[in-house]
Amino acid sequence: MSRTATPLLILVAVLLTANGILATSLPLGWTKDGISPQTIALFGACLYGGVLFGGLAGQSLITRLGCRRSFLFYIAIFGAANAAFVLPAPPVFFALARVGAGAAIA
Repeated sequence: MSRTATPLLILVAVLLTANGILATSLPLGWTKDGISPQTIALFGACLYGGVLFGGLAGQSLITRLGCRRSFLFYIAIFGAANAAFVLPAPPVFFALARVGAGAAIA
């Protein structure tokens, strides 16, 4: 394995682990906060809608920014989207944050 690819692969592993932890802990917290199961399911669907959007838009972003810059851009979007969950906000804001996180992991 190339020495330059190892840090990127480690960062991808950390990103996917963080996404798995959030995919488990966020619905449990939302259930405790009294959000309906239908709304929580919509948040989960927003994540995969973001993955679809990120997969379709990713090629043009990588072409414009290059591989390394676009990777850093997606890491920043993922971090900002998941940091938004600590803010008190309406459910629509959480849905948009899940779309952003999904687009970043695509």
